[in-house]
Amino acid sequence: MARIDRSTRSTRAHSDRQPPKDAMLRGSLIELRRRCGKAGCHCQQGEPHTTPALSYSQKGKTRIVTLSAKDVPRVRAGLKRYQQALRGLEKGALRGIEALKRSLQREKEQARRASS
Repeated sequence: MARIDRSTRSTRAHSDRQPPKDAMLRGSLIELRRRCGKAGCHCQQGEPHTTPALSYSQKGKTRIVTLSAKDVPRVRAGLKRYQQALRGLEKGALRGIEALKRSLQREKEQARRASS
């Protein structure tokens, strides 16, 4: 198996994780905050370093995908598309329930008429 140096591996991982422009994404856009541990770094006394990330659950486990600042608008748009699709699905399911209730009510009324 060919060895891949870190810079190539990092570039490949980053390019592989770019969602298509119209992708739906489930999860939450979060901000990771941490202190790097370097003695002279501003984060030791002040604000910690921050990194945007997508947090989502899969098979009962929380997963996190770290993002660059340029990834955030695309991820935010994907999350919005998912929420819109979910709302549409919910509306369709409620319409189906209402249609089922009407159908069952008609069948009951027809059965009552037939037995009278």
